[in-house]
Amino acid sequence: MSTYDSLTAWLADHDGAAFSIAFAALEGVLDSALPPAARDQREWWSNSPDAGPQSAAWSAAGWKVVSVDLAAQKVRFERRGAAARAA
Repeated sequence: MSTYDSLTAWLADHDGAAFSIAFAALEGVLDSALPPAARDQREWWSNSPDAGPQSAAWSAAGWKVVSVDLAAQKVRFERRGAAARAA
């Protein structure tokens, strides 16, 4: 079981085409702290399959990171593909 399985499940159930979320709220989803790299390395939020299990988690759920604001500690996700689920 991956540390990020709860994120995959949560994102898979999330409605809409895009949304922003604070790092602290993501930690609530994960029920654990994000690693320090998430707060100071933009590369941690990469959509590359080689970026790590976190990237695999949002990719598996059909989402991608479109922006990250390290200063405000927020990330914006967008659903992959044109079709978004109805709310």
